[in-house]
Amino acid sequence: MQIHIFALLLLVQSLFSCQQNPEKALLSEAGIGLQSSGACQEVPTKAIPTASNIVFKSSDGGLTWQDVSAGLPMDLPISRVHAEAGEIFLSGETGLYHSSISTEAPSWQKEISVGIEISGIFHGKTGPYVSSYRHGFFQKILGTDVLIPLHNALEDKTVRTILETSDGTLFVGCESGLYKSKDAGNSWKHVYANDGINSMAESDGVIVCGTYKGLMRSTDAGENWDAVLTEDGGAWNLGVIEGRFVSLTQGGDWEDDPTNRLRMSADAGKTWQRIDENLASGQFIFNNEIGGNPVKSINDVKKAGKYLFVAATPGFSAPQTGAKAGNLCLRIKA
Repeated sequence: MQIHIFALLLLVQSLFSCQQNPEKALLSEAGIGLQSSGACQEVPTKAIPTASNIVFKSSDGGLTWQDVSAGLPMDLPISRVHAEAGEIFLSGETGLYHSSISTEAPSWQKEISVGIEISGIFHGKTGPYVSSYRHGFFQKILGTDVLIPLHNALEDKTVRTILETSDGTLFVGCESGLYKSKDAGNSWKHVYANDGINSMAESDGVIVCGTYKGLMRSTDAGENWDAVLTEDGGAWNLGVIEGRFVSLTQGGDWEDDPTNRLRMSADAGKTWQRIDENLASGQFIFNNEIGGNPVKSINDVKKAGKYLFVAATPGFSAPQTGAKAGNLCLRIKA
């Protein structure tokens, strides 16, 4: 609002100067010693830089991508992308942005800032939940600019993940464990305290949590938990694809071997199978020249249409080629 007011004041001042002393105004604005008499001419304005290479959109299952960053701040760091109720949400250090999914070119609008960095966005029945590590979490009411704080009674504000189950129960994963609320955050029960929680997913009444030591499973609404996978170390990015749980796991000593694993469970989280063995021979979409290099780190997985899309960082055995590691998308048939 201050920017608009400042621009208006400049316009008024310019018009006033033209009326009082046209020649002086023209000489001053043109920056030259001689100018023909007449009406005050408009001074060309510099083009405002347009943001690019921040957010991309695909309408053909990831075969081609369109840059839709225009309207965002330049070099905006995005930590999460979330789609819900016809809206796309972006979170980052400078706040929360959203746009309608249906528009060909997104028109990005910044939400009312809560004055803190947004670290995550999670699904909610009446609006997405927005977390800020060390500050707690909020719920955005769809169709409004309202962010409701739900952490006032929560003893640990290091929120890493949020899950609203099918019956409306809230679970919040923090450094000190897992908290449960059945009254929309007015009170909380500490239901798991043996490790930090960084991801959660629910399917058919079964809840699975990713911890720093592995995967935990509950069949009684989060009251009791059993370890179902610990040999891979930490687990994160839990999700459900066609009724099956999917998770990334550490896979070993990260310092000695940064190769993690992608696992799937077809029996409601009881057992977990690797589905990443063939990623090393996958065809890279954006750079076929490095398609034969093994995948060293899997960052995320999502399903779109009949494909699984995996964001991965490839490893390189021949540094002299000049190739550099980076996040690339692998397209794999589901």
